[in-house]
Amino acid sequence: MNDRVVGLFDGHFVYEDGHGGYEMDVKGERRAILPAFHPQIKLCFSDPKNSSSSKANQECSDTPKIPRGASGESVPYRSRVTSSSPSPVAPPPPPAMAAPPPPPPAMAAMRPKVSIELTDPGVQHQVVQQGAGRQPAADDRVTFDVTMWEDKIHGSQKTVECHGVTCAVTDELLCDWQRETVLLMSAGEVRHLTVPSEVQEWVLQDKRMGYGEMRLVAIHADN
Repeated sequence: MNDRVVGLFDGHFVYEDGHGGYEMDVKGERRAILPAFHPQIKLCFSDPKNSSSSKANQECSDTPKIPRGASGESVPYRSRVTSSSPSPVAPPPPPAMAAPPPPPPAMAAMRPKVSIELTDPGVQHQVVQQGAGRQPAADDRVTFDVTMWEDKIHGSQKTVECHGVTCAVTDELLCDWQRETVLLMSAGEVRHLTVPSEVQEWVLQDKRMGYGEMRLVAIHADN
C-alpha cells in the first residue's frame, strides 16, 4: 500500500496500489478503482519508481494543487466558485419631490378655517373665509353684512338679512355678541355663528337658537 497521493478521482485522493492500479479513500477505507475508470483519474503527482503513474491520461494544468499543512500531510482542497456575471447594481433612488409652492394670497384668503371658538356670551364662531389687514378698534366705523336663520346656516327659515350696514363699533345698533364678533374680524372675513337662545331673544323676540353668517366688508378709521 502506498500513502503517496498521485491524483484525484471524483473528489477523492488517489493512491497507487503497488500493482499497477489505483485506490482511493472512501470513509477512511482504501477502495480499488476499476480499470475502466482509470482514464478519469487526474494524475497530478508521479512516482518515478512506478511507470504506471507517468501516464498522462489527462492534463493536470487545470487541476487545483493539494495544499499541505504544517505537518507535511496533505489537506483537502476547497474549491472557490466564482462568477463572471457582474453583481447587480441597485437602481439610483428617485429624485426627491419638491414641496408644492404656497398658494397665492387670494386662494389663501378663500381657504376655509375649521377652527371653532366660543366667545364670552356663548356664541360659537367658525371662520369660513379669512380676511386681510388689521382688526377694527373700538373708535372705528365698520361696514358689515349679517344674515340670520332659524333652522340652520343657509337654511330655509331666514329671519334677518342686512347688507352694507355702516355704523360705529360702539353704536347701540350692534348687540354685545355682534360687537364682539366685529372686533375679532378683519376686512373680508366671513364667520358662521351659532347663537344660543338666551342671547338670540333680541332678534326673534323669543328664546330660539339662531344661526348666522357675518361678513366684515370694510373698516373706516375715525378721523
